[in-house]
Amino acid sequence: MDTVLVGVLFVAMFTLWWVRKPDWSRHDSGRAPRLRTPIAPAAAPPAVDGLVLSGTFRPDIEGLRAVAVLLVLVYHAKFDLFSGGLIGVDVFFVLSGFLITSLLLREMASTGTVSLANFWARRARRLLPASGLVIVFTLLAGRVVLDGLTQADLGHDAIAACLFVANIRFWHVGTDYLAGGLPESGLLHFWSLAVEEQFYMIWPWLLLGMVKVARLKRWALGTVMALIA
Repeated sequence: MDTVLVGVLFVAMFTLWWVRKPDWSRHDSGRAPRLRTPIAPAAAPPAVDGLVLSGTFRPDIEGLRAVAVLLVLVYHAKFDLFSGGLIGVDVFFVLSGFLITSLLLREMASTGTVSLANFWARRARRLLPASGLVIVFTLLAGRVVLDGLTQADLGHDAIAACLFVANIRFWHVGTDYLAGGLPESGLLHFWSLAVEEQFYMIWPWLLLGMVKVARLKRWALGTVMALIA
């Protein structure tokens, strides 16, 4: 467990440094400063294959996300009146998927592609600092209140959480919120973050593929129609 704790501390410190590091791309040594162009009038929202995409703030969606989070908190507070609070996780997943897909489609519409490195970097800056600190503090608390065997299990859970496979780990060992008689892990809530990160890793590739296939089909159809004509 000590090795796991040191590793997580290193990852958390590196991530915090990375989030706060200066933007080196702004410092062009030996070059004249670039002039800023005037701000152009607002253009129409971008579109991908006829689908108009809006980048404006959506208070309705953000409000639903807040309600979903509140449902989960109420469920974990053990209020008997809200036994179905876990549905908030499903709602949050759906809304997050919608927002992430909209973000990716907007980038495709404006640049023609998606920078996966920049996308993953933004997700990492948003999620890793807080999650790393939670893992560190959970491991430290575990050293105080848990026995040696349970500490070892918590260390394995921490490794799975750092690798974004906590959902697979807990499924393999049979640990979940509804498993009666089995001890819950202090990192059990990382299963949902693992699902979210797996979505971030896989979905952009699938979306890029679907857009390219759709464009290829349109090009092929246009070619066939031109040959027929």
